[in-house]
Amino acid sequence: MNDEERLRYKFFLGTACREQEVMYATWADINWGKKEYRIRQKEDVDFKPKSHEARITPLPTSLVNDLRDRHKNPPHERWIFINSDDSPETHFLDKLKRIALGAGVNCGHCRTTRTVQRTVAGNRYEKQQIEVSCKTHPVCERIKLHRFRKTKATQWHEAGIPVRTIQHWLGHKSLETTMLYLGITDSAKLRDKIDEAHGD
Repeated sequence: MNDEERLRYKFFLGTACREQEVMYATWADINWGKKEYRIRQKEDVDFKPKSHEARITPLPTSLVNDLRDRHKNPPHERWIFINSDDSPETHFLDKLKRIALGAGVNCGHCRTTRTVQRTVAGNRYEKQQIEVSCKTHPVCERIKLHRFRKTKATQWHEAGIPVRTIQHWLGHKSLETTMLYLGITDSAKLRDKIDEAHGD
């Protein structure tokens, strides 16, 4: 990843936000003193948080520091992440899939069809469906933005943050939904507790 890509996906992981919540992130949404990011409605761009509820999520200090550096000379006066048209970035997943392909982390088993345009008979174009694999194309189904949310939820949980707090930070109405996000902790991380429970 280049520095721009690294910051974008660090923001996804650090905030556990959904794609549109990152897309419409503004500088005004950051509380620098409290190290928090506020997800809120923005009527002028027709953005409403899921369930139409504003919420606040914490920002890790390293991410706050990176954002402070960016804010000194921001690419846009309002939006944190923009595309080449100075509009909010909209292709986070496509870019992540291209990065994964370049890094060689695709599974190599996903197959799908793509429409390609070919030149035929001079200036005439023809669209054609071809089958592609994630070995050679950015189409791996394992690469998902939502994994950042699940990873962060598990990190918070393993750090001892109460599940109800995690539920609020993720913006879930149901605690059951939050529980589905939490991964199984590696037993190596729990070795002391396992031995303690056995009396060792």
